[in-house]
Amino acid sequence: MEKIEIKKILESVDKEKFSHILICVDRWDYDYFVKYVKREEDIDEFIENFFKEHKGGMFGIEEVYNLDLDIDMQLSEFRSNHREKANKSIIVNKNSENKIIIENALKYATKKHEGQYRKSKEQKPYIIHPINVANLLRKYKQSHKIETLVAAAYLHDTIEDTDTTFYELVDKFGIEIAALVREVSTDKDLKNEIGKAKYLAIKMKNMSNWALDIKLCDRLDNISSLVDVDKEFRNRYIKETLYIVSYIINNRKLTNTQVKIIKDIINILNIIITYSYDDYFKEKNDINNLILLLNQKEASTC
Repeated sequence: MEKIEIKKILESVDKEKFSHILICVDRWDYDYFVKYVKREEDIDEFIENFFKEHKGGMFGIEEVYNLDLDIDMQLSEFRSNHREKANKSIIVNKNSENKIIIENALKYATKKHEGQYRKSKEQKPYIIHPINVANLLRKYKQSHKIETLVAAAYLHDTIEDTDTTFYELVDKFGIEIAALVREVSTDKDLKNEIGKAKYLAIKMKNMSNWALDIKLCDRLDNISSLVDVDKEFRNRYIKETLYIVSYIINNRKLTNTQVKIIKDIINILNIIITYSYDDYFKEKNDINNLILLLNQKEASTC
């Protein structure tokens, strides 16, 4: 297996769940395959069981990568063979630290949004929205940095809708989370200058993948809440969303995660337009066109 392929695997694997990656080979036809060793498993026992399972000498282990060690260093070696035991104590401490960050982000956002309410017939506390966005991220996104994304989701409206500053978030939650929150925040002057729909479409087209994941989950939760808002706002938000989604599909390379979220946005829009929208036929045609575009985009990501 080429080093560049191995690097992609090492960079995408959940390092909290797995401790080692084994690059294995079927010597009959030299097909490579990957084995993942979980944190709770003993690496030596895992390798011993591998050879018991694959008797006859046709299967082998070409390389062993330890996810607690420097990846680039291991990739630079001719044949990596790092069977060192996993450092479980570091992972436990890291998990505990991540949990604290998430809890603190939720508490901080709850305090900052205190007294704010959602646009709805019922006066729902605003913090319900960031919580929904965080839950949607957990549903759609698989990442070894999911805690960072969830914390940013809880905080995603604090710069835009409260007195919170970017530097305040850096001080309390670190540059990575603060940068994500700033990236998804709206520049109100620029929005007013070029129009909200166009501003958001261009902004989202140029976002980092993580920021776009948050922003799409934000849009999905807002779309899901449209049945509880007044008719004028609902109609305007539907048109705005159709424009933004169409622009993104046509002008950006999307990840599988983003395609799934957009597909659900379109499905919910389809239901709302069918049952509670005045300009049914025009918008229904727009929806059908988006579904066709998204199917093409989905095929290109496979």
